[in-house]
Amino acid sequence: MLNQTRISCPTRFFLLALFCCFSYSSATELLLHFDGAGSNFTDSSGNNHQVNVVGNVVQSSTESIQGGSSAFFDGSSHLEITHPSDFLFASGADYTIDFWVNSTNLSRSHALSFGNDFSDNIDFDFNDGGFGFWVYHRSTGANLIRHSPAGTFTDGEWHHVATVRENGIITNYMDGVARGTLAMNVELGSNKVSIGKAVHTGAINWQGFVDEVRVVNGEALFTQDFNPLEQFEDNIVPEISSFYLCLLGLFFFRRTTSPL
Repeated sequence: MLNQTRISCPTRFFLLALFCCFSYSSATELLLHFDGAGSNFTDSSGNNHQVNVVGNVVQSSTESIQGGSSAFFDGSSHLEITHPSDFLFASGADYTIDFWVNSTNLSRSHALSFGNDFSDNIDFDFNDGGFGFWVYHRSTGANLIRHSPAGTFTDGEWHHVATVRENGIITNYMDGVARGTLAMNVELGSNKVSIGKAVHTGAINWQGFVDEVRVVNGEALFTQDFNPLEQFEDNIVPEISSFYLCLLGLFFFRRTTSPL
């Protein structure tokens, strides 16, 4: 006859919370909601990356895709992220970079850039050479995915941009729809992260709004077409709720004296 071990309700809750803590692996390296005030920017990923303002980038309630505000760029200012070695995407490693933009500027501009120069960069380039969007790697325009007529994504509406590498294949999604792929399995990024400016060239600054910047190092979040608003709820809310579930489990475990 098997011996039965009684597990109290608080202990069961603790074990469930502990399972969630270890089964949910967040690889989120940077998460900027831009929901603060003025020029005080906060990294909500838990890594506490310092966000430095170069010029006059502010959080504005004029436009927002989520949370009531976004970052406004005046066309001559940008943000720089410290500890950029955390943004090294190793050879063969999966990654996800996604963010939202809203602009009416029809001139060439870069919303986001990784790396130091054309030897290690990832650049998100809008309205260049007749194309509405480019994302290129380790170059000034080669190793690229480009598509759509100029002005397609700077029409005064919010657009979601995502670039994902899975098993050496980079895919660009615009508004949740795959627009092209590139086979590239080399190391990228690491030396500098700029929001609102290209890292490898002169003043090609973003003019307009940027919201919900997320960098995930080690995981491809999107592997097929998706609804950007639904994925925002599916992928960011669990990260927060899992953390608090862990805290609640530990609290109840400490409160109970029931043995396992």
